[in-house]
Amino acid sequence: MEDNKIVTFKDLRVWQVSHELVLGVYEVFCKSDKRRSLNDQIFRSSVSVTSNIAEGFGRTSRKDKTHFYVMARGSLYELQDQLQIAKDVGLISMDDYNRLEELAINSLKLLHKFIAATDRQI
Repeated sequence: MEDNKIVTFKDLRVWQVSHELVLGVYEVFCKSDKRRSLNDQIFRSSVSVTSNIAEGFGRTSRKDKTHFYVMARGSLYELQDQLQIAKDVGLISMDDYNRLEELAINSLKLLHKFIAATDRQI
């Protein structure tokens, strides 16, 4: 098997970077039980990113694939908003915010390119 061959969604760079973001979210937000409802929403939106990428990967039509990748992008924007709120209310440190925001931005860049590439497929 070729090293760069994509066999599962776990081989997708966009999933790998997004998964790193999920792990970072859990690392930061599991430390605190303050504002539990915001923590829960942050967990849900971060997991939704990789879950939608995985589900889109499993779909057979380009339209279905794109739909789930776009849903993942929406969840990333939602997560960015929630991270901003968490920082503004003092739930997370500036360092944690900056690290997670950088991961979110990297994931968004990859996802934008991935959606465009999927749309171009025949």
